[in-house]
Amino acid sequence: MVAYVYAADRKAERPDIHLGDFAGILQVDGYGGYTALAKRRGQQLSLAFCWSHVRRNSMI
Repeated sequence: MVAYVYAADRKAERPDIHLGDFAGILQVDGYGGYTALAKRRGQQLSLAFCWSHVRRNSMI
């Protein structure tokens, strides 16, 4: 499934609010809020980064 949810700001708590109790693999870009979300949720959430962001070494 693909979903786009607009937020007027880039606060790190926005992904947490939008995703609710979602557990699984989340395809994301380089936004740091997703990394913080994955750390809070532990093994319930895995991040799959797009290749363009991984190649930039921003996720390593």
